[in-house]
Amino acid sequence: MARPRQDIETFMSTTYWTAFGIADKPRQGRSQIDRRRALIEVVSKIACSAVWTETPDFMIFDSRIAIDDIKDRFKSAIDDEVDLFVLVCTHSKAGRIVGANPDKDIFKLMTSIESG
Repeated sequence: MARPRQDIETFMSTTYWTAFGIADKPRQGRSQIDRRRALIEVVSKIACSAVWTETPDFMIFDSRIAIDDIKDRFKSAIDDEVDLFVLVCTHSKAGRIVGANPDKDIFKLMTSIESG
C-alpha cells in the first residue's frame, strides 16, 4: 500500500529554529546582505503567527509548511557553495543542514539531522 503524499502545508503549525551563516562575499550577482535578506523574507512569508529574530543569524518561527519544503525555500535564498543553514523542528527534532559545512561533528551532536 502506498504511503499518502505529505502535503506541503500541514493542518497545525510547527515551531522551527534556524541558524545560518552567509559568506561575506558576493556570489552570482547577490551580496551577503541580499542573500541574508532573502532568507529572512522566506521566513516572514511562511511564518503563521510569530517570528523571533532577537539574535543575529538565528530565528525561531512557526509554520504549516513541512520541513523539506522549508529547506528547499531556504536553499533557493542562499548560495549553498559558500553559505550554510541548519533547520530544526522543535517538536520532532528532525533537522536539515545545507551548505558549506566542513565540520561533521553536527552529525554526532544531532543524530536526527540530514544533509541536503
